[in-house]
Amino acid sequence: MAHTSGPGRVSASYNLMVEAGEKVVAFQEALREHRKEKGLSLNQEDINKTGILGKEQSAITTTHGSPEVKRTTASPDFAGLMVQYFQEVGLKPGDKLGIGASASFPGLILAVLAAAETMDLEPVLITSLGSSRWGANETHFTWLDMEGVLKEQELIKHGSVATFYGGEQDAGLDMGEEGREIIKEAALRNEVKLYNRGSLEDNVDLRLDLYEKYSGEDQPAAFVNIGGAMANTGNYQHASAFSPGINRDESVPVSEGAGVMSYMAHQGIPVVHLFNVREIAMEEGISLDPYPLPEAGESMFYLTKQPQKWFLIGTIVCGMLALGLWLAIKKGVYLCK
Repeated sequence: MAHTSGPGRVSASYNLMVEAGEKVVAFQEALREHRKEKGLSLNQEDINKTGILGKEQSAITTTHGSPEVKRTTASPDFAGLMVQYFQEVGLKPGDKLGIGASASFPGLILAVLAAAETMDLEPVLITSLGSSRWGANETHFTWLDMEGVLKEQELIKHGSVATFYGGEQDAGLDMGEEGREIIKEAALRNEVKLYNRGSLEDNVDLRLDLYEKYSGEDQPAAFVNIGGAMANTGNYQHASAFSPGINRDESVPVSEGAGVMSYMAHQGIPVVHLFNVREIAMEEGISLDPYPLPEAGESMFYLTKQPQKWFLIGTIVCGMLALGLWLAIKKGVYLCK
């Protein structure tokens, strides 16, 4: 059964949430400046000038996507939400955090990495480079190129330990040879090993082996899925067993068609499912498609997570009641004249 923190729940980690949000702002600034230096213009839909929105179409585009949703995930509030999620599942410094990410949502990957590094977690990130529209789908600025910039500038310590094509069968079969070649080149120039066993089932098994390898003796303390890569979500039957937010159901089946999420949940590992961004944003009080982007720590999202929420709301309500009473009295005095 899914569980999200929900507006009104009190966070004891406001400073960590803000710190994670500020990291996201720094990430975006670095990526924006890199684009400028390399002559890579910002895309028209990137109205907040984040540097992370891709194109409508490219050789590595795998499916439809919404620019409004991609802009929403660029909000630093998502990094604050990740801090809260990670605390709710009990993560502590030094814990391994398994992450399976589609390049469709670079904003969410940045948010998860920002929260993980703020909390001194050890991310084990496996990415899929195929992307939906407006994600990290630019052929010369893939997700691996983005994380490469951030690693070079020492803004992040952890990047992808492995990458896959993504797309159909997790093997890029829907991209064509051109798209697969572009992904090969991106993996080579960023020195990240590209894996592919040719079928979805085999690639799921390989991913599980890689998480085990890079987690060492400790299995991941939690697993985060970002986007809709089928190797992570499994087929529709298995994916529908998970809801956006935190999932703790160990009874999830691992039958044919299961993805990494199902196998992790079956082992008792909490799963954070970052899918259906609109639902998460509305549930958690994060603005949809904000312009301009809120500064870390200053939007209403943080007020719903802090103890002062009810004091502030009470103050506002009392003030409105007092004003209404004063106006009513003034009107009554006027009518009696």
